[in-house]
Amino acid sequence: MHWKISHFYFNQEQNRLSDKDKNLPLEPIAARVLSYFCQHPHKDISRDELIEQVWRGQIVSDNAINRVIVQLRKALNDETKPRQFIATVPKYGYRFVSDVEAISQNGLKELHVKETKSYKLPIYIVGIAAVLIAAVWFFSKGQDPLPQMNANVSPLSRLSVWQYDADLSPDQRYLLYSVNANNANIVYLKDSQSETPMAVSPEQGTAYSARWSADGSYFVYQYQYDDICEFRKVDMNAGQMGDTQILQKCNRNADAVFAFGAQDDILYFLERENVFSPYEVFAFDMQEQQRWRLAQPVAVGLGNHYLDIHPETGKLLLVSDQSPGRSSIFELDLINKAYTKLHDFDYELFSAIWGHKDKTIVHPGEHPSYELMQTNIDTGQSIMLLSDSRRITTPRKIRNAKDYLFTSYLFNRDIEVSNTDDDSFNSAVMDYLPKLSRDGKELAFISKREGYSQLFIKNLETGFLTRFEPNDPDQEWLDSIRGRTYFSLDWSFDNKTILANTSRGFLIFDRQAMNISKILPVADTAYGSSWYDNQHIAYSAYKEGRWQLKTLNIETLDVSDLDKRWAFVISSQTNKMYLNQSMQLFENGETALTDVNCNTRLYRYQLSMSFDDDNFYCRADTEYSDLLVWNAADGVQRQAGVLDDAEFFSLANGRIAKTIVSSATSDIMRTNY
Repeated sequence: MHWKISHFYFNQEQNRLSDKDKNLPLEPIAARVLSYFCQHPHKDISRDELIEQVWRGQIVSDNAINRVIVQLRKALNDETKPRQFIATVPKYGYRFVSDVEAISQNGLKELHVKETKSYKLPIYIVGIAAVLIAAVWFFSKGQDPLPQMNANVSPLSRLSVWQYDADLSPDQRYLLYSVNANNANIVYLKDSQSETPMAVSPEQGTAYSARWSADGSYFVYQYQYDDICEFRKVDMNAGQMGDTQILQKCNRNADAVFAFGAQDDILYFLERENVFSPYEVFAFDMQEQQRWRLAQPVAVGLGNHYLDIHPETGKLLLVSDQSPGRSSIFELDLINKAYTKLHDFDYELFSAIWGHKDKTIVHPGEHPSYELMQTNIDTGQSIMLLSDSRRITTPRKIRNAKDYLFTSYLFNRDIEVSNTDDDSFNSAVMDYLPKLSRDGKELAFISKREGYSQLFIKNLETGFLTRFEPNDPDQEWLDSIRGRTYFSLDWSFDNKTILANTSRGFLIFDRQAMNISKILPVADTAYGSSWYDNQHIAYSAYKEGRWQLKTLNIETLDVSDLDKRWAFVISSQTNKMYLNQSMQLFENGETALTDVNCNTRLYRYQLSMSFDDDNFYCRADTEYSDLLVWNAADGVQRQAGVLDDAEFFSLANGRIAKTIVSSATSDIMRTNY
């Protein structure tokens, strides 16, 4: 649907507001609010109605609603009183005071909306109209419409923190799930007949992957704390938890995704040698206390990283990444010790399970996924089981032969930049990976305000915000940027290009043309990538238990291995800082910096380090919020508390930019077919 609002045109499908002077993208939630206003002009709309109709009952704060209204008023140039578009109804909500017209895509008026009353059309007319609109939208994009099923959904647990790994007992009474809060991950058990969930695991450490046995007589979960790593079993008897039994000690990098054998005596799980090694599948006999590695595809990259077991055939479904950014589905025949590839995806899946319907798997859609999909493994055809206004992850089957369980969530990350009071570039969704230009005048960052990850540039001197997208992008261009997970950004030394490391390789953005100049696939998962010099990208690959530092020539695409001593390198225009296999720093590969104790752990594939011509910066090893600054003249200096709880940070010319989590909400949801 397209809407004419005064001198503005609003493309509801593309979340875009335009007039003769500008073409402004809106965040998905802001576009939905504006769409609801357009459908109900001149009507007093309460905040509760907005939450119910736009946020779909999700628990949101008044501040979240206020922020969207402020964004819409700014986009509509409606920031002064009296309001021309969005008026406040005191102590109630809002009223859209402008007349609107619904416009078809060929420019013809479909409807002139002034009436404040609402009427209900016969349901079959609504259904036919919805199908026609969907067909027009998809065919206008040159794509076939995606088949879609309709499912009612209902929440089982709603929290303003991260909750995940949900599993419902066979009788659908008890819900197991993990909650991340107060620097701990705790497994909770919730009885549908009680309002108060009960903590199952200790209040310190990390507990997750809680799974019910097939008969519901017990459940297992993994627990880690300091040097402890254990698979734990908890018996259930008439709704009462029994003692906790330690099944086995585990590798700290197990990150178990459990699945039970047909008789509940064999436990299948994932494990890797260390945090950079690929996952592999193992089995554990709970009676004999024995474990073994299963026959499986060769594990590369992230490896064989998610599994599920078929309740009837007993065969394992395995999600395997055979190349960066793309996943394959395998079936493991445990009796014959063989495996078969079922399907290749051209994007990355983090989870998938056997579907209720024969020959199907169920999984989230392309990143960032707002859909739950069902794919037929014989035909390769996918249908959409449901779509959500928030991201969907880790589906599980409910044992009633029709319904599914999943987590629906929304994280809002904001960027803080020192020496400026302007944070208008932050949206109500994910803004992250801040990277200051070498002169500190511009900020590059990734945002999901369009529903998928895009690169934005904020000029910190003029306040001008732009995004990398042509005015008329073709499908090939869109395919090149959508579905990617972004890991890091790095400005070239002359500030003319920006390097992005993603789940599908490297992208190089031209700052002046505001377009992608190069798309560079890589055979290996790239860690710690950055500009090595004006013609080469440096990155590291983890193979056979060690790091190999590589360079990629952006013109010839030749890949070269550097000295095997080095694991990583950070470059400035004139200097380089190397890290050896023990993560010790060497200035220009010669002088060891024994007094600079950096935190060398990788976060989302990047090191928390940067280097300019004068200073080298890193996060302190012992105090996570402290920044270490080193230069040849002054040695190492510590700046306490500068980084706070920042996930990502960047420094240039006296400025620091960092990412913080401003809010998080998540619901454990179930379908009701």
